[in-house]
Amino acid sequence: MQNSNENLLRVEELKIEFSSSKGPTRAVNDITFNVSKGETVCIVGESGSGKSITLLSIMKLLSKNGEITNGNIHFQGNNMRNLSNKQMRKIRNQEISMIFQDPMTALNPVFTIGYQITETILNHSGLSKKATHERVIELLTLVGIPAPKQRIKQYPHELSGGMRQRVMIAIALSNNPKLLIADEPTTALDVTIQSQILDLIQDLKEKFNMGVLFVTHDMSVVTEIADRILVMYGGKIVEEGTVEDVMVNPKHPYTEGLLNSVPDINRPDRPLEPIPGSPPSLDDDIPGCHFHPRCKYAMEECSIEYPSTFTIDSDHHVNCWLQKTGEWSHHVSESEVLYDSQ
Repeated sequence: MQNSNENLLRVEELKIEFSSSKGPTRAVNDITFNVSKGETVCIVGESGSGKSITLLSIMKLLSKNGEITNGNIHFQGNNMRNLSNKQMRKIRNQEISMIFQDPMTALNPVFTIGYQITETILNHSGLSKKATHERVIELLTLVGIPAPKQRIKQYPHELSGGMRQRVMIAIALSNNPKLLIADEPTTALDVTIQSQILDLIQDLKEKFNMGVLFVTHDMSVVTEIADRILVMYGGKIVEEGTVEDVMVNPKHPYTEGLLNSVPDINRPDRPLEPIPGSPPSLDDDIPGCHFHPRCKYAMEECSIEYPSTFTIDSDHHVNCWLQKTGEWSHHVSESEVLYDSQ
């Protein structure tokens, strides 16, 4: 675990429920994790695992039928659950910024990108209009947008997907946040642009010593940017560890399944091993480990009681009954190829 004195963000025993005509449904169930200065923490898992809901709860952007029913969210030692909407607005984009998955829906189509970045800065700083304009040019240059003086006059639809995502990053960085939250910001981009965006986020993290909380379902993305990994399934964190721990020595069958379903460009003949079945829906009431209906190693105990947390080493933790005997070893085919410690 990280030193608590270094923590920017500390999420403790967080539970999130959504109300519906069928009654309350739990989307996130008792998760705890940290993000420290200068650290990138990646949350991975299939759609519906609770990744994006976790991010929205941190930003206090849950929909009206969503509610945090338990737990605390501490940012720089202050519990954000106790803050008013007015106080949270000051924190958003000033100390914590978020990059959303689809920049075309996150950007307002009727305003130029220059206007949108300008408004963000003016709402959270005491800069003059001239200084703000110079800051906008500086930000667009920083995120690698060519001819920024011309680009500020353009509308979102006039930019490519990669350029729009760079604009979103510029907006997120406009007031030098201490924590950057990114919700699958490269999903809609081609591989080349995706790599450029990941390199950009990594460079900016190092330049400003930001903490980064990054959500993705793509394990190959994780290898490029993560310091630590949280694997989520069914609203719970099932494995947590350093990128090397999780990628080279996974201890949960779900993590193994995610890794075995990633194509290996160095071994195109290696067959993929998709995880059988589908992730549980929020309405599913699954006893025991939520993954046991899809797990090829499931034992009787797995369907009865949710597994305890087993500590592999100081930074590596897993919730799986297979660790009770210590006899299970992973079967990830060439997972080491995905992670290069050098």
